[in-house]
Amino acid sequence: MDESQQLLGEQVVAESTARTLLNTALDLQSKATFEESYSTAQQALESALLSDNQLLIAEVYALLGLLSNELALFRQSIEFIRKSGSIYEKKGMMKETAELCNKLGVSYASNSDYTKAIDYHLKALGISEEQENDHETALSYMHIGNAYSQMLEFASALEYQQTALALAEQIQDRHLIGRILCNLGVSHSNLGNNEQGLDYILQSIEIFKELNDKRLLALLLANLAHMYMQLKNFDKALEYSNQSLHHSEEMHHVSLLIQNFNNLGIIYSEPDCSFRDIEKAKEYLHTALDLAIEHDMKEKLMFIHKDLSSLWEYAGEYKKSLEHFKLHVQIENALLNADVKKQVQELETERVKLLQEKEFEEERIAAAERTAILENILPPAVIARLLQGEKKVLDKFMSVCVLFLDIASFTEISEGLEPEELLDLMDSIFTEFDEISNRHGLEKIKTIGDAYMAVCGAHVKVEHHALKTIYAALEMMNIHREILIGGELKKMRFRVGLHCGNVVGGIIGENKYSYDLWGDAVNTASRMETYSEPGHVHASTEFIEVVKRQSEIVQEHTVPFMIVKREPIHIKGKGIMQTYFIEPV
Repeated sequence: MDESQQLLGEQVVAESTARTLLNTALDLQSKATFEESYSTAQQALESALLSDNQLLIAEVYALLGLLSNELALFRQSIEFIRKSGSIYEKKGMMKETAELCNKLGVSYASNSDYTKAIDYHLKALGISEEQENDHETALSYMHIGNAYSQMLEFASALEYQQTALALAEQIQDRHLIGRILCNLGVSHSNLGNNEQGLDYILQSIEIFKELNDKRLLALLLANLAHMYMQLKNFDKALEYSNQSLHHSEEMHHVSLLIQNFNNLGIIYSEPDCSFRDIEKAKEYLHTALDLAIEHDMKEKLMFIHKDLSSLWEYAGEYKKSLEHFKLHVQIENALLNADVKKQVQELETERVKLLQEKEFEEERIAAAERTAILENILPPAVIARLLQGEKKVLDKFMSVCVLFLDIASFTEISEGLEPEELLDLMDSIFTEFDEISNRHGLEKIKTIGDAYMAVCGAHVKVEHHALKTIYAALEMMNIHREILIGGELKKMRFRVGLHCGNVVGGIIGENKYSYDLWGDAVNTASRMETYSEPGHVHASTEFIEVVKRQSEIVQEHTVPFMIVKREPIHIKGKGIMQTYFIEPV
């Protein structure tokens, strides 16, 4: 075995090992055994790096980022998630990039960097909306609401959470609905709506009991305890705090441990509590303080110092109370100063601006599409006049060339084809006619059944317009189609009629606009087509006279042709006319 084969074999083994370890870590995470899951994920990373499978490496980094956040290793969490996101972004995997942006936002919020948290959640929101990923969009709104709640901007938090809930209910995501209900409960409680907050928390608890999510149940029990504290029901507050503390200790979940120790400290310090115990309150609050200092959890420290200030005030220790109050204010000013709020407001303003620009761009594209459709129905000059408010659009055009074309034996062809086949055939042919008309400066006016009408030299003056009309007609005659009808291949052939004269053009109707041309020149061109023969371009004397004058100026024709004089024929409504065939050379 050569070195390359050996390396490949080692990579395959490493990838298999990494995948097995990753699945084990995910299973442990689902059971809320975060430390064991983290240790297993680290082993998975070692094997994944040896495998050189970039997507597998990204998966492991993402899991390590989440687990680090659960274990209050916030800076490490940010580093892992950044590495994962970088891989997904390089590979253009926008769904995964949005997910990682949200996870990164959560880690920054846990690290009390709210500006970066909201910035990343807004990025996730933008990508998710672009991708029409309703789940991640709802998550983004929820996380932005959480960040605002941490900034004590409770009204804004509530607004984002309500938007998130509406989306989650739309996609019927029970787990996400439960999380958002929990956050709504906290937001309502923070705004003083404790009864409504309690109702949301209880709804959320029912969902997570059903889903058997241990971590979120522990969080909900802590929040429920806080609700009952606000409602002065200290017996229930104590009961649920102890339940949550038990789960938090099992999971070694630092953030929840701090929250529960803090709740217990407040409960035992409350003057209205029948089992008030200042010494127990001190013990719980200082335990929470030590953990928050150890893990540098600034937001937790801000609230703990405030609660310790109140506790020492109750105990008559005013100097200690003032010390903790100063520390509370110092941290609050650092985390929630005017600059931070200004930066967050600027991010929101930028998002609104981007949304407005996107809406404007969508409107511009829609308007362009409408204009393109209109331009296929009406001449651009007519559209401009209608948009300027002109009600009656009517013009007279002098010496224009009118072309009529129809398909010989069309009735037989249409009866021999299925409707869809006939539609495809007509669409194909008329599309080619349109391209030819555009190329030679002709303007399509309309199609009626198998008939095609175009004009040259009306709204836009075209030099040597009669010659250009001949070039277009001869090119149209060269379009070849063979159709199987009744077991026999039939070649499709066209008849063309040309005339030059004065016409009137205008809009018919007020609701569904239709542009048309009228006048003797139009009627004569139509008669030329009717009295033509399959495979021939038939022109009036008036048209040929214009051609001869223009041919004296143009020495060499783009499409060589010759004029063949016909025997005078009787034309309905016109009498005896001298007409001509125009033949390619």
